[in-house]
Amino acid sequence: MLSHFAGSVVQASAQSWPTGDRALYVSMRHVMGLDAVPPAPEADDLAARWAPLRAVAARMLWHDYLGGRSWEPTPALPGVG
Repeated sequence: MLSHFAGSVVQASAQSWPTGDRALYVSMRHVMGLDAVPPAPEADDLAARWAPLRAVAARMLWHDYLGGRSWEPTPALPGVG
C-alpha cells in the first residue's frame, strides 16, 4: 500500500508543471527559438509534449532562465568538501 502511494507521489511530482510561471515561458522562447514569449495556454500545450517528465523540463528551463551555461559555481570554502 505504501509503495503504491509513494509511486503515485513520485509520478505526480514528475508531472508537475507550474502553469503561469513567466520565467518558464521566457526561457521557452529562448530555448525553443520562438519569436515571442508564448501565452500561458500555448506554453502549457508545448509542455504537454514533455510528459511524463514536465517537472524535469521546468527545472531545466529555470536553469536556463537563471543564466544557463554562463552559471559558474561558487568556489568551495577552504577546508570544506
